Amino acid sequence: MDGRRACLGRLLALAGVGARGLTGGGAWQVVSAQAASPKVWLPPYPASHPVPGGVAVVPLGAARQVPRVHWKEVPVLVIGSAAGWYAVLGIPLLIPHDHLTLIVSGAQDVSDAQDSPGNAARPGQTGQLSREIRVSIQPHQYAEQHLDVPPGKVTLSREALARHLRERQRSAKVMATFSRPLPVTMRLAQPVPGVRSSSFGLRRFFNGEARNPHGGMD
Repeated sequence: MDGRRACLGRLLALAGVGARGLTGGGAWQVVSAQAASPKVWLPPYPASHPVPGGVAVVPLGAARQVPRVHWKEVPVLVIGSAAGWYAVLGIPLLIPHDHLTLIVSGAQDVSDAQDSPGNAARPGQTGQLSREIRVSIQPHQYAEQHLDVPPGKVTLSREALARHLRERQRSAKVMATFSRPLPVTMRLAQPVPGVRSSSFGLRRFFNGEARNPHGGMD
């Protein structure tokens, strides 16, 4: 399952945890790479938990204008204020590395920026900067479930596989959409009442064969 669905599930799990160490209890502003003006973002705020399937809240420093942040050419959510901006990135469950690299660009107070090769602006000035931030990913062990089932229940039929591919393509298109206006909170509402039957990150093994970890919450 792709990283956006993975981060959606993780955000659902983390939405009730306040990041008081980052916010100081006050309201933040939230913007995206496409948004022209920020707006107030109400609590709760996401806590930084940089693990596969988790959420990384990355300090960007102070700047008068909102920085633009991308990961693999995909815009990343930015929250905060001129006193300090933060990038909020959902991390894929199946990330293959122990780190990722964010590209930060836009007007920034050079005195607060990290030195980067190719930056010609001098300390104390304001210029258009581009820099990289390396985010370390910590290991995390999710729950596992081992099941013995009839072989015919493990492999999808031709019809079921075709349906799966159609739905995956449709879902990927939706997940690649960045909506405007942005929500004022990251607390997600439960879409329907019911009992949770499977949790985010759970990896199932059918007859000893591993499947991808669960990228949602049932």
